[in-house]
This record gives sequence, structure tokens and C-alpha cells, in this order.
Amino acid sequence: MPFTTEQETGMRELLSKAVVAVECENSLWKAHQMPDYGSELRPMRRLGGELGLPKSAVLPTVIVKDEDRAPLHQWQKQQSLKIHIWHVFYDMAFGISLDEAEKLIGSGKIEPRVQTY
Repeated sequence: MPFTTEQETGMRELLSKAVVAVECENSLWKAHQMPDYGSELRPMRRLGGELGLPKSAVLPTVIVKDEDRAPLHQWQKQQSLKIHIWHVFYDMAFGISLDEAEKLIGSGKIEPRVQTY
């Protein structure tokens, strides 16, 4: 329903029936062919000895842009509808709830990665 505001009757009706909202990105990468896909987790110093992978690992990820976090939370609160964030690759998809992602970010288990182009 492109160019349809959330205040329009049809959209309000659709939102009233929704059980979850999905924020989705896609990629043509084949996830299972990425260099670190399936790598075994190992203790990481930056995680206080907890299991993880190096920051430089090349594997499928679910991306939440910092500038999108506040608007996503605001929308989730206004609509009373939980948001899940997904990344769909050529061969598989991965997702996480926005709330769970925030818990992982808050605990330091997920760290930001600065993108340079």
C-alpha cells in the first residue's frame, strides 16, 4: 500500500489485524557461502570472556541503523505492535525482535559497526 498514510481507514483496519510489524532489508549474498557462516563461537576478551566471533567476521547479519532506532521505537509504541527486524539473503533469512536487539545492544553483546563507503 505505497503512499498510504497510517491514518487512512484501510491502513488502520490492516494494522488492527496485524500481530507483528516487519522491518526488512534484503541482500543478494548467499548466506551459507559467507566466509564465517557456521563458525564456532569462542571466548572473546571484548565480551568479558563470553562466547562470540571477531568483529571482523564476515557472516549474515541483521542490521539496525542507529538513526532508525528512535523512529522504530516511537512507531512500535504508537501502534502497540511489536517490530521484528529481518535481513533476507538469497538463500535464507534471519530476524530478531527490536526489543531483543535493544537488550543485546544495551548489554554490549552487540556493538556498533561504522560503515565507510
